[in-house]
Amino acid sequence: MSWTPNEYKLLLKGAKLREIDEWERMAKNAMFYRYAMNEKRPKETKMFDARKARRQLERNITGDNDKWRQSDVNELGKRAKGVQRFNDAIRAHFSKQETKEKG
Repeated sequence: MSWTPNEYKLLLKGAKLREIDEWERMAKNAMFYRYAMNEKRPKETKMFDARKARRQLERNITGDNDKWRQSDVNELGKRAKGVQRFNDAIRAHFSKQETKEKG
């Protein structure tokens, strides 16, 4: 009785999510088992490529997924080009104001 109603709802939600995750893991395990039993030459990497997952993790940690910010304008769509031009104009405007204040 020490929980607030909101805390209790969140606790129940967490328990249900844990149960859903368990069912999902069991379904994946069944699919892996089926693949392993029915394939002539099963490969571990077809079920789960740990090397690829590690590379993806390293990419996310090192920040390589921020390359979209450095992309070429020609590769972007119409709206993105407009937004990029707008951002460039804003930066140019404020950099001019900074030079006026300093000078």
